[in-house]
Amino acid sequence: SSNTINGNKTFIVRTGGDVVINGDIIYGQENASSLSRMPRMIIYAKNINIESNVKTIDALLIAEAKIDTCSNKQSGDCNQQLIINGAAIAKVFAANRTYGAGAGTQSIVPAEIINFDPSLYKLNSGSTSSSVESLRTIYTTELAPRY
Repeated sequence: SSNTINGNKTFIVRTGGDVVINGDIIYGQENASSLSRMPRMIIYAKNINIESNVKTIDALLIAEAKIDTCSNKQSGDCNQQLIINGAAIAKVFAANRTYGAGAGTQSIVPAEIINFDPSLYKLNSGSTSSSVESLRTIYTTELAPRY
């Protein structure tokens, strides 16, 4: 269910089975003054299933097989935007959200947004260099879908 992660903590969920995310995972603002004090969540599983009501995931998602952004599409409405602040790594990324599929200006809104989190560099490198603290996104672009 929905959770807010506070403090300078790293949470790791690792399983050989499947993980179902059925609520938002949000980093709290406590101790968020620098990358070294940010909380971190890492989810590693065979499959990661995200249900239709989830809007925000602040975590690194790693699936051996598949990440499904609307795993309960049979019983749920996939017309919610999903924002992942972290990364999503899998053999198959099933982008099943339909948000932005409306007419006119509603047809250009992305259904899934993945904001790569530069704190992953800090997490992976183990570096305590102050240069890591200054990582910033300097350029982004969106591409139209190809039909």
